[in-house]
Amino acid sequence: MTAPLPPKPPRDWENITTREAFSYIRTGENGEPTPTPTAPLGTPVVTVPVQNGGDIDVVLAPGEDPLDLGWPVVRYDSRGQNQVRVVSDVRDAGAPDAELFAEYSEDGSSFDTPGAASADVAISLATTGPAPAEDEGWVDLTPAAIADRLWRLQHRGGDEEASPALSGSHLQFRQKTAARPPRGTTPDLPDGAPWGNIVFDIDASGEAMQALAYADGDDVDLWPDETANGNHMTTAAVLLLPKYRASGFNGSRPCVEWAGANVPLSTAFNPTGGNSSYTYYVVLEGLDGGDSGRIWGAGLGDSFEYAYYADGDTVYAANNNLFGAPSAFAEDSGGSAWGMEDAHIYRFVKSTASSTHFIYVDGVLKDSAGAAPQPNNNGTAWLMDYMTGLGITGKVARIVAYDQSHTSPDNSGPVADGLTVPEVALQAFWGRPDA
Repeated sequence: MTAPLPPKPPRDWENITTREAFSYIRTGENGEPTPTPTAPLGTPVVTVPVQNGGDIDVVLAPGEDPLDLGWPVVRYDSRGQNQVRVVSDVRDAGAPDAELFAEYSEDGSSFDTPGAASADVAISLATTGPAPAEDEGWVDLTPAAIADRLWRLQHRGGDEEASPALSGSHLQFRQKTAARPPRGTTPDLPDGAPWGNIVFDIDASGEAMQALAYADGDDVDLWPDETANGNHMTTAAVLLLPKYRASGFNGSRPCVEWAGANVPLSTAFNPTGGNSSYTYYVVLEGLDGGDSGRIWGAGLGDSFEYAYYADGDTVYAANNNLFGAPSAFAEDSGGSAWGMEDAHIYRFVKSTASSTHFIYVDGVLKDSAGAAPQPNNNGTAWLMDYMTGLGITGKVARIVAYDQSHTSPDNSGPVADGLTVPEVALQAFWGRPDA
């Protein structure tokens, strides 16, 4: 077998592109991919070397800018991980305040300290030995820092006398595991009074979905219904299918991603067909309907259909309106903005008691409108359906449908803002931008 060719170094380090840097540093000197080690308890860890051997002696002076050592490999991609730590072996101790710390960049030229939930990403160089201790030093990253970023290591806090010597310095990334349920054990949602029955449930972390053993980036042509009703979402298409993302939702959870030109999935039977009242919870991140797209819809083609649409900055609801004409509008702007690019729980409700349909985002009522009280038709239901112009974009984590309307936190009394009990459970697992 012919040995792989070694990677070619970039021609221009000062004007290196993001992808060129990633390609160069993710391979060994013979061109093989850098292996991925494993942290204690089987936690996936991504380790990218910064210094490939030898010692570095530096003298840091107070008041000086951070010191960039110019190591040959100083940049790499966080790849959607949500925790990070600095790791090094301190051979000779530095000054009391000397630190090795990390910065990140969106463009590869200007670097900032990362958005961290609790602390800077740094270790002290004041004592000798490996640092940090085993399975310690992990820092949670904010959603903004979880995206693809270039990172580097630097030094600060010297006294012009003590000169630390380091060996094997690098950063590690991993998926946070503390207080996060494993896949297949999504918190149970209430099923019964006063919420009604769950009649449909597609869950990227559910047991039926995980049993299909999709790998990250695989085409998705089947998304099974986790209920016994068997309203599985499928497609006969072989091109432009949506993709499974093992940790693409909110930086840590599985999802199915539509990227603007992908085909929809569908089920032949409307899960809430024939019901006068119902509620859909849609856990969705990065929503953009382009020129016009359908998040979800069924019974299309007459006045007893329903659908939830999106364009670039607005979500619409249509329910028992002539040929699906929208009547409830939630615009992501001004005082009601919620940030469609982030992860949210969208709640779409039809109440026959008030002949009204509602749009909620993270428990906040955005708009409502009248709807005829008749049940919706049965027939094909569509998920993430391209309509006109630019295709619909978004990462769908879970959709749950009930056969009853949910219009207040405890589902009793008048219509009110606030997370329902199902939303509390969904938020605990999938998260929200402020959670």
